Amino acid sequence: MLSAKSDSDITSLAPSSPSRSPKRPVYYVQSPSRDSHDGDKSSSMQATPIYNNTPTDSPSHSSFGRHSRNSSASRFSGIFRSSSGRKGGSRKHQQHKNNDKGWPECNVILEEGAYDDIDKNYSRRVQALIALFSFFVLFTVFCLIIWGASKPFKAEITVKSLAVNNLYIGSGSDFSGVPTKMLTVNGSLRLSVYNPATIFGIHVSSTPINLIYNEITIATGQLKKYYQPRKSRRSVEVNLRGSKVPLYGAGSTLIVSQNGAVVPLIIKFEIRSRGNVVGKLVRTKHKRLISCPVVIDSTKTKPIKFKKRFIYLSLTLLLLLALFTSILASDPITTENGDEEDSEGIEELLALDDEVEQEEQQGGISGSSSSSSSSSVRSSEAEVVSKAQRIVLELNGDNTKRVIDNNEFVMVLGYAPWCPRSAELMPQFAEAANLLKELESPLLMTKLDADRYPKAASLLEIKGFPTLLLFINGTSQSYTGGFSAEDIVIWTKKKIGVPVIRINSVTEAEEVVKKYHTFVIGFFENFEGHDYEEFFKAAAADNELQFFEVSNIEVANVLFPQIKATDKFVGIIKSEPERYTAYEETTFEAEKLLQFLSYNKFPLVTKLTEINSASVYSSPIKLQVIAFAEDDEFDKIRQPLQDVARKFKSKILFIYIDITDENLAKPFLTMYGLEESKNTILIAFDSTFSSKFLLDSDLSPSNIDDFCSGLLHGTLAPYFKSQPIPDNENATILSVVGKTFDDLVLNGPKNVLLEVFTPWCSNCETTTKQVEKLAKHFKGSDLIFARFDASANEHPKLQVDDYPTLLFYRAGDKSNPIKLSTKSSLKDLAGSINKNLKARDKVTKDEL
Repeated sequence: MLSAKSDSDITSLAPSSPSRSPKRPVYYVQSPSRDSHDGDKSSSMQATPIYNNTPTDSPSHSSFGRHSRNSSASRFSGIFRSSSGRKGGSRKHQQHKNNDKGWPECNVILEEGAYDDIDKNYSRRVQALIALFSFFVLFTVFCLIIWGASKPFKAEITVKSLAVNNLYIGSGSDFSGVPTKMLTVNGSLRLSVYNPATIFGIHVSSTPINLIYNEITIATGQLKKYYQPRKSRRSVEVNLRGSKVPLYGAGSTLIVSQNGAVVPLIIKFEIRSRGNVVGKLVRTKHKRLISCPVVIDSTKTKPIKFKKRFIYLSLTLLLLLALFTSILASDPITTENGDEEDSEGIEELLALDDEVEQEEQQGGISGSSSSSSSSSVRSSEAEVVSKAQRIVLELNGDNTKRVIDNNEFVMVLGYAPWCPRSAELMPQFAEAANLLKELESPLLMTKLDADRYPKAASLLEIKGFPTLLLFINGTSQSYTGGFSAEDIVIWTKKKIGVPVIRINSVTEAEEVVKKYHTFVIGFFENFEGHDYEEFFKAAAADNELQFFEVSNIEVANVLFPQIKATDKFVGIIKSEPERYTAYEETTFEAEKLLQFLSYNKFPLVTKLTEINSASVYSSPIKLQVIAFAEDDEFDKIRQPLQDVARKFKSKILFIYIDITDENLAKPFLTMYGLEESKNTILIAFDSTFSSKFLLDSDLSPSNIDDFCSGLLHGTLAPYFKSQPIPDNENATILSVVGKTFDDLVLNGPKNVLLEVFTPWCSNCETTTKQVEKLAKHFKGSDLIFARFDASANEHPKLQVDDYPTLLFYRAGDKSNPIKLSTKSSLKDLAGSINKNLKARDKVTKDEL
């Protein structure tokens, strides 16, 4: 039997101690992890607690000691008393039974997991983090799988057809009054979009869709952004519009005749598609620049259906371009590959150097006199290009930014191999590079194939070809000078250095006379004061002329003979019969000096070229007399024309254009309806009022003088082009031309329904059929039906911008014609005509 003393028994030291408190029941807290297995009585920890004799000693049973959190504990709670203890009554009342292990029976409390709660909290947090991380990984893998699965689904855009509803080519002038061809286009482009994806739709959009003619955007439209459902096909139509777009000299391939026009165009735009596979988390974005050439015939009335479709696969960026050449109505016109054929101009120039070197090695240059002359010309061209190859740095996608950032002065020529204007400018740019190198200029001359390196071109903001940009410490400014080598050198020298060059010796002055065709001289005893400062300001502001300053009268007379002033003088020198022109104002102001130069920098008669056209068009002289002739024929009138030009100097600008140069001559001749003429022609233009004049008499000196005098004083009658007077006998519908418009329409006693049309207007054919039916219906009435071809005829009182146009001229009120809708049905048109006829009859009765 176990015997245990309570705390009160152990601490009772004397009889005087107070009576012991009643004994409490004993509770033994047992962990089931120890001594709970039957038959295991040899455990290292005693199964029976043994107490020491002194109350200060620690209990010998290990269950009463300090336990770790990972162990299970058995503890006593309350008082543990042996059977020998006394609490009243006899011993038999205190007898206790032992259990099967020999332990005394007592109250036991099992306490499990008392220290495991904290561990479980930590475990749950880790499990939560692991679950979250696992979800993230699984979701990422899922998105990657979905993204990979979406790759084979390729959005397909097909260019199906192009319908040109209206195509008007006529004469006009731009916003500054420069006469040129004007082009108006209305059409529509039909696209087919197919989305083969089975799990997501796509959002389709595009940049502006442009119709381009000779690098000029003549019409544009916009594809509105829309959503394309999965596994679906949709046709969309984009309207293309362009109104009175000036063509300037870009009409070399434009064929205009009575039968219509044949126009080569390029459809160019960037298509974009975006698919939201898993919301905005997984997307497919694709874009592609589409450019497809097409040649249209304005006499055709059906849409152009592409036999070889232009297909864009948005994901694989595959564009199948086809060349459409079978849509012409009459003469066959072959369209060449722009990227290969048009680049031959530049490639041939670059190959000249090697060819000449080979000919020199083979003795090919020392041949006959004709071959020697040809080889000499080719050698000169090859020399220029060869030098350009060595001097002009070729930019690309890798070095463009580095070159711009690491050099103080950089000149960039942005070009395209297929661009003919780039090919024309390249030799001039190369020659300018050579001249600047000889002058030891710090300017670095570079060129960039913007078609090959579009990202580099976008970085430099090159949008057209050719483009010249000057970078000073990384900051760009647009080129505003001329396009000859001399113009480029003058402009760049002024921008990166001193705008005025000082001449100190006669030798230097003689070199200037030999080298420069046109230049400005300023003579000052001292390079200071108000007059010199104004001269310097004018030199800095001008972009075309080279300014020189001189302080020695002997040196000044080499440049400008017979200078009379002793303290200051400004004059302009030109390489032509009227060589010297002096500034005669007494006050020197920069603005007046620039105005003087603008009115006097051109020769007496300026030959218009592609290089100087921009400068001529921007002249402040608003009255222009233009002679069209072949070179041999022009020599016959050169002298009388120069004599008249000398008389009207700085008041009328005299220009000569080679009539065989279609780029420059045709836009002007078309304005006068003389595009088929091969004879010498003298015309005039007043850009202030956009008035045209024609000398229809002999080109004698007196007639030329009278013509120019009348132009200056405003006594000339404006010219309006007109076809020959037609024969309208027995005609149901009268043909009205410019010369008969007054008699048949404005001055006639009857009502007139006038159809204004052009031969290349596709909608005009439908309107013409309606007018023919109406003419039969109203036959015998007080109504005349007439037609007016606006492409070949003009009249000051007929201003029409849209074709076809129906105008109803009521008798007695011809000054205010009524415009009828060409989109109305035949019945509605007949009703409108009856309404206007009845209105006129009512007015007549009221007057009576």
